[in-house]
Amino acid sequence: MPRTSTLTPKRKRRTKVEMEAAREQSTPTFRDIFDVLDVTPSKAKKRKRRTKAQIAKDKAKLAALEEEKYYIPKNNTVYYDRPPPSVDPIKIVSKYPKPKPMPKYDDNRLVEIIEMPGGTKYAKSIDNHVMSWNSHKKDWGILYNSQYNDTTKYWSFFEKLFKRLNEPLDLILECPKPKRKRKNNVKTNNIRKK
Repeated sequence: MPRTSTLTPKRKRRTKVEMEAAREQSTPTFRDIFDVLDVTPSKAKKRKRRTKAQIAKDKAKLAALEEEKYYIPKNNTVYYDRPPPSVDPIKIVSKYPKPKPMPKYDDNRLVEIIEMPGGTKYAKSIDNHVMSWNSHKKDWGILYNSQYNDTTKYWSFFEKLFKRLNEPLDLILECPKPKRKRKNNVKTNNIRKK
């Protein structure tokens, strides 16, 4: 089928005379493709150079603006870990009263006292406890309780120790050390002599 155009006919290009005529009429719907502006644009204004003082001012302004961007307001609220201090003094009452000091051990209950050369003291009480002297508290304290321990064994050890420490040095140095018997579990019969 032959192609028929239903569109409007093609717009023709105007001549210069026609364009000038249209410009004279100055119709508002006129679209001038080849229109040349009569008024030429003014030359671009030259940028003035700033002085050093102006540059410093501008930099200060920019710095102030930057600071405002990242400015965090100060939190002036005060947090107390205890109630805020009051004008009237408050009497603080302690929950628990101070305990009374323990009564000191009665020296009349001691049967026997041993004082070692270094100054340490041990004693045996009526109740068969082995006691020791505390120089800081300046009081006797139970070292071995007879209720739970065999105190006669411990007391005999302290007596032996006291005797050994009080012996003269000459006697201690003179007595020879007992020789240990050598236990040889290896059988000598199986070893061959070369």
